[in-house]
Amino acid sequence: MDTLPAASPASLELSGTSSLTPSAALEALTRENAYLRRRNAQLQDDLIAVTAESERLSQIVSRLHGRTPAPSAPNPLSGGQ
Repeated sequence: MDTLPAASPASLELSGTSSLTPSAALEALTRENAYLRRRNAQLQDDLIAVTAESERLSQIVSRLHGRTPAPSAPNPLSGGQ
């Protein structure tokens, strides 16, 4: 899981200066928007990975405690979906 910095460079740039020209402000906001979109996508990927790992560990615990039989793994060579 790669991590991006906590604060975007554009937001730091905007917070310190209030006298940006409209084109500079637009450029800074465009950069910040791109950063936030990447960060959002990264966090969604991380959430999916953590959810899958949590489900996997939950199944292992259930099997260890004998609550349910272990499900058979799907055959990767069967070709069906």
